[in-house]
Amino acid sequence: MGYFSNLSRIATTVAVVASAALSGCAINMKVPVKDPAPSMARFKQPAGAAAVGLAFKDERSAENKANVVSGLIPMHVVYEDKPFDPVPWLARHTVKEPAARGLPVTLGDGRGVTTTVQVSNPRAIPELVKLSTHANEYVRLAALSSLGILKATDQFDFLARAYENTGLMWQDRAMALKAIGDFGTPQSREYLLKQRAQLESRKDKDATWTKEIIALYL
Repeated sequence: MGYFSNLSRIATTVAVVASAALSGCAINMKVPVKDPAPSMARFKQPAGAAAVGLAFKDERSAENKANVVSGLIPMHVVYEDKPFDPVPWLARHTVKEPAARGLPVTLGDGRGVTTTVQVSNPRAIPELVKLSTHANEYVRLAALSSLGILKATDQFDFLARAYENTGLMWQDRAMALKAIGDFGTPQSREYLLKQRAQLESRKDKDATWTKEIIALYL
């Protein structure tokens, strides 16, 4: 259940961050989604590795389904000229990437031997902290988000400093805040309540978008 909740929150946070990035674009514009190119690097694996089927469950509310790909700026997000449904798209490409690398991974339907897999290796945390300052924005955002998914609660102070650093891009600060929310601890909840109170009277775009992220957890 936690995995799927994180998937929904990631999708929503990415949508809010995308809304910020597109804030200068026209309202109700058509925004096409393109498929990413799969990796050409292949893994070396023992012969006869067991096949794994991954299942994805959409647990978004009706409101989130309506808003997750448009956020505050009304846009027509499309895939192959049809309304974009993010969860099946994410599921398909989550499976496509390891399959392209030669791993026996398939997309299941949640029945039979299908397995839900979440990689949660704490040894990745120090490297993720380093990557959170990478020159590439998308690498930084993925690293910050992953700290929350891995429940790296020992990095709370690091993430709080990142969120409170107004010299960083808003996208970085937002993903750091999302990671804190993913911890789901009394400390993280108290922090979110404090930030929400500080933003309560503000009406600017950054504050509005930030309050949307906080609302995912409170």
